[in-house]
Amino acid sequence: MPLDELLRRSHAYLLRFPELMRDLDGVKRFADPRHPAPARWRAYWRENPIAAWSGLRWFSVEDDRLVPHLPSPPADDATLAAMTHELVEWRLVDYLSRLRAEATGDAFECVVISNQRDPIVKLPSRAQRPDVPRGETDVRLPDGAAWRFRFMKELCNVARPLGTATNQLPDLLRR
Repeated sequence: MPLDELLRRSHAYLLRFPELMRDLDGVKRFADPRHPAPARWRAYWRENPIAAWSGLRWFSVEDDRLVPHLPSPPADDATLAAMTHELVEWRLVDYLSRLRAEATGDAFECVVISNQRDPIVKLPSRAQRPDVPRGETDVRLPDGAAWRFRFMKELCNVARPLGTATNQLPDLLRR
């Protein structure tokens, strides 16, 4: 796909998501991000996602096209396109979920580590993030399920669906 077509389609896609468009409200080069000047949109888009995707060695910009560098026989072009679409969708959903969580103030990042047997969650430092919960805390997962997590000083190694007594955190983290 020619780069100009990709830029046009990307902008049309962003217009459907107010959270994503709000990211552009503070960009000084746009008087109105909903109707950007084509040259400014092109420059912005090349700096942002195009540079990120081509910087990973998966793609490059050649002859004004975003060209994949993944091994793929010509007969598998449709498969490569479908896989790329799925990856883009996953990244956008992940980004939107982080934006929504940050907007509510209910988000923080953790690290999954192992206790020699099972995966567990290492919590961020409370000196830097005093809002990290303590003790038994009800949590709604992205799929809508309600769970109760046990937040200790530095770790969370127990979590279970509400109404159950068995720790299912290792299985949840493995999924």
